[in-house]
Amino acid sequence: MNDKITVQICEKSMSGEITAEISMPDYEPEIRRLLRVGLTLTPPAGFSDTSRIGMNGEAIFDILYAGNDGALYSTRARESYELTEALKPSEKGAEITAVIGDVTPESLISRASAPRKISLRCKLRGHARGFGDEEITERATYIENPDSIERLGGESEYTYIFPSAFAEATLSDDFTAELPTDVSGDVRVISYSAAAVFEDIEPARDEAVVKGSLNLSILASVDDTDSMPFRLTRKIPFAEVVDADGLEPTCKCVASICCTDCGFTVEENRIFCEPTIVIRLDAEENRRVEYTSDVYSTEVFSDSTTKRYEFPLLEKVFTGNFTASLRESLEDLGIDSGATISDATASAVVKNIENNANKLSFVGETTLNILTNNGDEYLLKEIKVPFKYDVNESENAPFFTDCHIVALTPRAKIDNGRLLCDCELHICGRSYTKAEVEAIDEVIFGENIERDDATTVCFPSPTDTLWDISKRYHIPTEAIFSQESRLKAGEAIIF
Repeated sequence: MNDKITVQICEKSMSGEITAEISMPDYEPEIRRLLRVGLTLTPPAGFSDTSRIGMNGEAIFDILYAGNDGALYSTRARESYELTEALKPSEKGAEITAVIGDVTPESLISRASAPRKISLRCKLRGHARGFGDEEITERATYIENPDSIERLGGESEYTYIFPSAFAEATLSDDFTAELPTDVSGDVRVISYSAAAVFEDIEPARDEAVVKGSLNLSILASVDDTDSMPFRLTRKIPFAEVVDADGLEPTCKCVASICCTDCGFTVEENRIFCEPTIVIRLDAEENRRVEYTSDVYSTEVFSDSTTKRYEFPLLEKVFTGNFTASLRESLEDLGIDSGATISDATASAVVKNIENNANKLSFVGETTLNILTNNGDEYLLKEIKVPFKYDVNESENAPFFTDCHIVALTPRAKIDNGRLLCDCELHICGRSYTKAEVEAIDEVIFGENIERDDATTVCFPSPTDTLWDISKRYHIPTEAIFSQESRLKAGEAIIF
């Protein structure tokens, strides 16, 4: 049992901007046209100090471009970011022990400012909640005989929210590239995209094993031929240990995973790859707290005040997979009828969480980036596909919901003048309800109670409890425990 609960101290929306200037070395091909700029944000780390709360992490830019020779090339850049928001005066006195939050990129702008230079700018929006511990303890004036104090104990369940724990791991994989029909030569890796999801989390004492898979999509070509680029896909399983102080096997966990880098070595068309992933583990545990819900003295008069405590209580941890699909004519999409698909990537964002009749609906948008070639040049088509995903009904209305969504590599093809595209989405999160208790905050003891030896006959009301009667007459509760059956029968109690 504890005498503390985890309460929400603040909720903040924040915004910022990240800029980057990429200058490629002279041995890199010059830029003829920028085709695709992908942005991946590492799972943000929350922090706070005496005056502010914030989140920070890294932004990873993946750039695909056409060189002057007509071939495809890629480059990458990494920039740190930090979003902060000031705390209100009423929030500064509390110690924030955990931050739940997420950061979403918006309005990415890119341009080639020189043959080997790229300028990038992106707006970032974040939302964070800060949590800390608050004691449920009573304050009382001095009393000569503390044994005369009678307390009515209360007990409640609350959710302890752990600070996020991070781990980094390097995976490995190797395979022989399967070349398209009638194509031969040495494989060249042009670019890649990666999406990682967890499939199971096994919490233990002070650690958790996160099991999942990294879905790797490699855009490749064969040197010294005029063949079109082709795509290779791999699914790399992993099981990584994340250290987390205080974690217990009873904890509930979710994880956000990001691939920050991937090195490639090609030997006789056998591809060796070493992806690096970063894991953020978020955990909580439902615990119980004891508090005083009422108090009096058998020897002195007293007066008390109560305090209401509101706190989050974990309702459910959820995961789900669903598919965002597109079936559109090439003409409506503005894609040349003779085009072929060279590559496809996707990203997704949840824009709103609706609560209708205690059913959670996640409303958002998937962005499909379809790279095509019409024989003369490469063109990128960006297509927005809305989605709505429902989570089973909850017993209680949510206080707030935290979620993370990942878009896996889409499957895209052209068939009979239409673009057919399916993208699997993985969503995970936690939903909390709002719980509350009312506990004694302060007790003031006063003058002594004058008693006589007379016998008291009490005619209880239908709503009276033994505690009510004991407090009314300032007698020990144990003095009338034996008469509980009389109370239930509505009979008089004599003491």
